[in-house]
Amino acid sequence: MVLISLVTHADLMADQAGIDRQIFRTQINMESGWNPNAVSWAGAEGIAQIIPKYHPDMEGKTFDPYLSLEYAANLMSSHLAYRDGDYREALADYNTGRGSTGNFREEGYSYADKILESAGYTEPNEIELLREDSARNHALKLGALHHLGQTVQVLNRISPQHFHNDDDRLIHKEAEVYYHAPDG
Repeated sequence: MVLISLVTHADLMADQAGIDRQIFRTQINMESGWNPNAVSWAGAEGIAQIIPKYHPDMEGKTFDPYLSLEYAANLMSSHLAYRDGDYREALADYNTGRGSTGNFREEGYSYADKILESAGYTEPNEIELLREDSARNHALKLGALHHLGQTVQVLNRISPQHFHNDDDRLIHKEAEVYYHAPDG
């Protein structure tokens, strides 16, 4: 009965923090196996394996599973915001800290990969795919704007009387205005 209550609380905390429930559940399972009294060799305590010296706000509270789950969910939310929604990076931050580097950071990635795989996230999630698509579209738009600018510069070197008709002159003028003030 206690496990169901803790899982329900973890889901509530994940929802309130805006993080994925399944990833958070898998993370807590990996951290402590849902044991509120767990202690690691590194000094991590409680259900969310929080190290009090790095999280002074939790000193004396790490063995309260409800407070620990709330703190861990908010911490993950903070890491996710810092990492623009990248769960792999955020989980690595949770495990080894944001400033971790080298082999220690690789341990964080290993931790993250195990959680994501166990949670069933072996393919990029929808948010990651949208982010990639957005970056690709942004690059294409910048390229198109660059070429528009070059075309406008070439057209500016041509005398207006060499345009075939008034429609061509209008199109050139609109392209020039758009290039210099696309929101305009």
